[in-house]
Amino acid sequence: MNGALYRLEATRLLRTHTLLLLLLAFTAFGAVGPLLAYSMEDLLRLADPEGELAAMDLEIPAMTAGDALGSHIELVAPLGVLLVVLVAAMALTMDSSPGRSLFYRSRVPGTARLITPRVALPALAAVLAHLVGALVAWAFTALLFDGPPLSAVMLGALMGGVYMVFVVAVVALASSLTRNALAVVGIAVLVLVVCAGVGSLPFLAEWAPGALLQGVVLPAAGAPLTDLFPAVATTVVLTAGALFLALNRTGAREV
Repeated sequence: MNGALYRLEATRLLRTHTLLLLLLAFTAFGAVGPLLAYSMEDLLRLADPEGELAAMDLEIPAMTAGDALGSHIELVAPLGVLLVVLVAAMALTMDSSPGRSLFYRSRVPGTARLITPRVALPALAAVLAHLVGALVAWAFTALLFDGPPLSAVMLGALMGGVYMVFVVAVVALASSLTRNALAVVGIAVLVLVVCAGVGSLPFLAEWAPGALLQGVVLPAAGAPLTDLFPAVATTVVLTAGALFLALNRTGAREV
C-alpha cells in the first residue's frame, strides 16, 4: 500500500505537469540571474538616459561570478520558495475536502503512511529543481564570467536543498493546523518570513535555515561550505520537529 501511495503521488506530480513547471521555473531563475548581473551596466544606462548618475560620479563596481550566482539566489529566495510552498500545499491539503479526506483515511492505516509520500516527493521535486537551477546558473556564470568549480557549486546547492526540505516540512505543519489551502500557504509563508527576519540578526545569521541558499554563492566568494554547518544543524532539527508535530496533529484531526 505504501508503495502505491508513492506511485500515486509521483503520478500526480507528472500528470499535472507540476514537476515540469517547477523545473522550468528554476531553470529560468538560473538563466536570468547571471544574465541580469552581466547586463547590469547596460540596464543602468537604459534607466539613466540623461547620464545623471554618471554626472554624480558614482562608481559602479564590476559584476563578478559571485554577483551572478547571487542574482540567481535573489530570485530563488522569494519566488522559488513560494513555488515550492504552493506545490507542497497542493499535495498536503487533502483534508480541505471532507470526501477526499474520508476516502484516503478509510483506506490507509496510519497517518504517517498517508502523509509521508506527500512530503517526500514534493521535497524531492523541490531539491531536484533547485539543483537544476544551480546547474543552469553555474553554466551561464561560467559562460559570462570566470565561474567557480562546478563540484563546489553543486555541493553548495545540495545544502540549499536541505532548506527546500525544511520549506516542505513547514507546509506540512501548516496543513495540520488548518484545512483551508489558502490559509496553509499564508501560514507557511509567514513562518518562513519570520525565520528570514530572525536570520537577519547578526548573532543568529549563521544558524538561520535561509543561510543555506547561499551555498551556491560561497564557492565564488572563496568561502568554505563548512561555514554553513551551523545552519544545516538548525535546519535538520527544525525540519524533524515540524514533521513530528505535523504527523501527530494530522493523526489526531477528526475528518
